[in-house]
Amino acid sequence: MDSLLSVLFNFIKFTCRHLSRFLHGSHAAVVLFGITLCVIAAFHKKRVSRFLLLLYLAFIFYMTLYRAPGTGHLILTPFWSYKLFFENVGLRMEILNNIWLFIPLGALLGRLYPKDPFIFFMPTLISVMIEFTQFLFDIGYCEFDDVFSNTLGGLIGIAIYYVLSFIRRRRRRKRYIELQQHLAADRDQRESARQEQKES
Repeated sequence: MDSLLSVLFNFIKFTCRHLSRFLHGSHAAVVLFGITLCVIAAFHKKRVSRFLLLLYLAFIFYMTLYRAPGTGHLILTPFWSYKLFFENVGLRMEILNNIWLFIPLGALLGRLYPKDPFIFFMPTLISVMIEFTQFLFDIGYCEFDDVFSNTLGGLIGIAIYYVLSFIRRRRRRKRYIELQQHLAADRDQRESARQEQKES
């Protein structure tokens, strides 16, 4: 059992490390990766989404907590980084990355718990837990703005899932109506053929 857990931990660590390197190399890759996860969450089985949620949570914790101790800072001033959004490129990219990071998470939560209103608070709780851990172990920046950005990203992800889910249901309903119309036309055709045979 210990060896199995060790293999699983090493696999998750390996995946998170290489995925973080890939995403850090290109902002387009971040966008594409996020969109892909949102689509998977909307159109695939819940079993797949459940696995992706666990893997993505591990990825988030790796991205935010795998840092050297002694690099922590506490900044609780609300929206200080947003005020410099258009002036500071570094802060702008940090805000956008914090938003993008939680969009797939929101989509996966929406897929697994579509009728549970608690999912709207989950991104905030997860972000607060991360920020508190960073503060506790003196790693990274513990900021109100990070929590806000993560929450915004999570809510966007949930909204994206609901939109994609609505599109999927609408397409299914359209196919169902078309199928019923086809079956009705086929029945009418057969009934008409039987009537012609009787008359002849």
